[in-house]
Amino acid sequence: MDGDSPIITAKPSRLSKILYVGPVLLFVAAVAYGVLEVHPANDTWIGLAAGRQILNSDKFPLTDTFSYTVGGEVWYNQNWLTHVFQYWLYDQISPDAVIYATWTLAGGVFALVLLAAYWRSGTWLGSLLAASVVGLGCRDFLSARPATTGFFCLAGLWALLCALEGQREKRRWWPVVLLLPLLLVWGNAHGSFVFGYGVLGLYVVYWACLRRFRPRLMISGRQVAAIVGVVVVALILTIAFGPFGIHNFTHGEKVAGSAVWRDVAEWQPPYVSGHAFPHVWRFWTILVISAGVLLICGLLRLIAPRSSRTEPPTVSAHVTLFDVAMVIIGLVMTLWARRFAPIFLIFAAPVVLIWVVLLLRPLKTSWQRNLRLGVMTCAWLFVIAVGAVTGSKANADLVEPYADHPDFNLLERVTCYDITPNDAFIFINRNELHINLLVEWSQAGVVMLHAPSAKVYMDGRAQQVYDETHYLKYHALFVASDTPHRHIFRILDESGTDAVLLRRWERGENLWAALEQSPYWVPVLLDPDYRLLLLKGSHGLEHLGEMLRHGKAWWPDSSGGLAARGFVWQAITPPDPEQAVASWRLALRKNLALGSICFRRLTGAMLELGRDGKARRLVESYTQRLNQPFTNLSEELRRELLDELSACRRDIETAASGNPAPD
Repeated sequence: MDGDSPIITAKPSRLSKILYVGPVLLFVAAVAYGVLEVHPANDTWIGLAAGRQILNSDKFPLTDTFSYTVGGEVWYNQNWLTHVFQYWLYDQISPDAVIYATWTLAGGVFALVLLAAYWRSGTWLGSLLAASVVGLGCRDFLSARPATTGFFCLAGLWALLCALEGQREKRRWWPVVLLLPLLLVWGNAHGSFVFGYGVLGLYVVYWACLRRFRPRLMISGRQVAAIVGVVVVALILTIAFGPFGIHNFTHGEKVAGSAVWRDVAEWQPPYVSGHAFPHVWRFWTILVISAGVLLICGLLRLIAPRSSRTEPPTVSAHVTLFDVAMVIIGLVMTLWARRFAPIFLIFAAPVVLIWVVLLLRPLKTSWQRNLRLGVMTCAWLFVIAVGAVTGSKANADLVEPYADHPDFNLLERVTCYDITPNDAFIFINRNELHINLLVEWSQAGVVMLHAPSAKVYMDGRAQQVYDETHYLKYHALFVASDTPHRHIFRILDESGTDAVLLRRWERGENLWAALEQSPYWVPVLLDPDYRLLLLKGSHGLEHLGEMLRHGKAWWPDSSGGLAARGFVWQAITPPDPEQAVASWRLALRKNLALGSICFRRLTGAMLELGRDGKARRLVESYTQRLNQPFTNLSEELRRELLDELSACRRDIETAASGNPAPD
């Protein structure tokens, strides 16, 4: 008998076999689409840094060592096993292995959904389509971070429960046995393991409540008792041998009751606009299409002719109250926070498929056959569409942006490493700068791995180690556009911040302006897209100055590197204006656009050295260059530079008159 239909007994035709390849290819294409997500995954770098720390420590680290604002506080790293695994791959095999492992794990989520759907419905065709929908819907959620491990474990748990609910006369004990290693791994690989225990607890309660009414329960009392025993053993072992003991279960998330933390994009509901990531249009599309499919199947059941055959089905497809409860829980969680969309998709796929099977089962054999052929034909069309979109996106995300950077590995491409200030990390490492660094939340994880001598103000661990007050201060520094500058400097002083790494982007404009206007913050690394600034008089700046004096300091070979040397020569104790002037002149010779920050500093240093006449002639020579027809500068920048040179003339005239120069 055909395993896809309890009614059709005829041997599948050659056309049917050919068309059947379509759903298989669609599943493969959906898996590729779902795993090839690309975005700046801050958690990836945090995990690699934490994994390295764990593997290189004599005993398991229980307190934070990455941040200078909460250093020494307890960090309940419930993702530690994922971190260790990722860093082992990174260190022992290659950075690319981290991504290949992530893709395998994400593909495993879809494969488990496929098995869960088949064990419950008995139809490979429907299961392939259901799992394909989950693959398409989970893009943007399964990146190289511990959350993917959590989704994999959740999919594994749901598949094992579906295997138990899909059993017939012959009892399946292997799902119960596999629950133990699943819970033990999950309990150390991702903090969502508590939810897994909750699902099992609800399943046992459901069985206990309904058993007395003797419904058609597929699971036996002995199997339920075995599940309870597995849960108890897993609890004992996780508490006894886990690094955090009982606190691994009692340390809950801070987000649920916090309006502050729920301001983070992934914790926003999917119906709230203005939060671009993770994207939720696929969730809404799947939700609407699923409801439409069920409605169409219901109408077909009402209007289509029914079969007169009464042969028993090969698989006892059924929907329980527990199934409905899990779908509702998944939907409610997603509507509460968009990051939970995969949970709904994982739970709903087998259940919706069972409803479809139950609605279509009474139809005549010819109607079922025609529906199958129609679905398989449509699958071929979707294969073409999904394959084309996947290939186009992969090329646009992983190939084209790196045409000039073929040295970027797969890990760096998948995590959009090209938007990070990599030279800044090299600068910190090569110059051995031990600094307290304020950097964007999304960049702090890279600092933790690639510039470990720097401690960060805040990072993507967010609510795990920081409190609401600290997050609000970060928001005032980096996000708010109206924070008074005096308040910015007060926060920096109170926290002991002595370094700032800041990209030039819209959100950081207020902080950029505050630091640019302050005489106490020295730009030691200049780039068109970012700056690294050190606090004047700080240990980091003085250390850099000593290395500069001894010829050991490193800067990138660029005009910005030359200009930065000038600022350091001017800011260290004692300053060296002669070297500063030489550095700035070399920088301006390579890039005249740096005059917006160098002209007045250069003029001031020359006046300090008593070279008023040379300063005047130099200003005039720069003016002549800017008034030439071909300067390769925009008109706006050219006028800005000419205004700076006008200010330099005023400084020179003021110095000549013996009056102090205006600020």
